[in-house]
Amino acid sequence: MNKKNQKLSRSIFLAIILAIVVLFIVILPTEYGIDPTGLGEKIGLNDLNNIDTVSIQIPDVIGSNLDTDTIEIPSPGEPIPLPNPNVYQEGLAIPKSEIYEINMGPFEASEFKAIMRSDQMIIFSWQASDQGLVYSDFHGHGPDWPSSSFVRYQEHGTIEGINNTQGSLVASFDGEHGWFWLNLNDYPITITLKLDGYYDDTIDYGILPGY
Repeated sequence: MNKKNQKLSRSIFLAIILAIVVLFIVILPTEYGIDPTGLGEKIGLNDLNNIDTVSIQIPDVIGSNLDTDTIEIPSPGEPIPLPNPNVYQEGLAIPKSEIYEINMGPFEASEFKAIMRSDQMIIFSWQASDQGLVYSDFHGHGPDWPSSSFVRYQEHGTIEGINNTQGSLVASFDGEHGWFWLNLNDYPITITLKLDGYYDDTIDYGILPGY
């Protein structure tokens, strides 16, 4: 081996030795808290790995659920885990945006439902024409539930009636989610309902008998 090759081999060998020294003395104590030589503790490198745990509170707002989880912040650069991953929904299609009109005569009742799967979301608004007042029951029920069983999201107009409302809903189960309206006026009205978001279909039950 000539002198030039000997010098190159010596340089490579020294570089490898230096890399091993840096790995054991600097990188392992500071990045991973591993101190095989004990020098990391003596020169204070271990303290660089001992980051105080910081906790934050993130409310779970899906479906107006106000439960709050306390979550420890991970290592710098790592994402904080969500208490409810369903706050993000990736749709396979663009969201729908549709307007429906529901006509009711004096003191008549009607029902309109959006067919939604669990975790689908809608944004809605509705208004009665001619300053009309209605009773409104926003509710939902599953496909296999008894006919008289339902969950109520919001009830409006039990005393004086209501003319309009708006809001959003994340479905917590598969099924029908929508409104029952009762016209409280002695004249016909039209409910204009606007739906935006993700839902599979709608059902207009028309005028309900018995009101």
